[in-house]
Amino acid sequence: MTQVRKSPRLLGVLLSAAAVVSCSKSSPTEPVLDLDSVTIVSIQPPAGTVLQAGARVTFTATIGYHLVNASSGSVFIVVQDQALKNLSSTVPVPSVNVVRGTGTVGLSDSVVIPAAGVTSVGVFFPLLQTGATVTQTVQSVSYTVVPAPGAASPRVR
Repeated sequence: MTQVRKSPRLLGVLLSAAAVVSCSKSSPTEPVLDLDSVTIVSIQPPAGTVLQAGARVTFTATIGYHLVNASSGSVFIVVQDQALKNLSSTVPVPSVNVVRGTGTVGLSDSVVIPAAGVTSVGVFFPLLQTGATVTQTVQSVSYTVVPAPGAASPRVR
């Protein structure tokens, strides 16, 4: 009789342990618990939107962050062309200060796409720990740029 009572208890302990193990695994969209991370929750214009040379574009994003390796940091929005030239006229680039933990922030920047010479625009969202000068914690979206209607296209000879 004692064996029968212990079996359900043992099964409950094993099921509880299995639940803890399965909850501790991270999916591809969850941050790894000991690494800083950023994720793009939403962005306007949406990824895949084709931008027009010469046009003003306002990029607005909600960014999720997970900061565990510093007590504070900042999330930035950086808008660059295909040659990594900064397109923002905002100095310094827009940023939001964050503290250790997990949360979301909103960022926005408005740029004029140059009328010539730009084939793509990248919008980058780095998370930089306070006091750091470099980071590998970044997410980005890339947009194709097309010439303005009526713009002369270069001739190939």
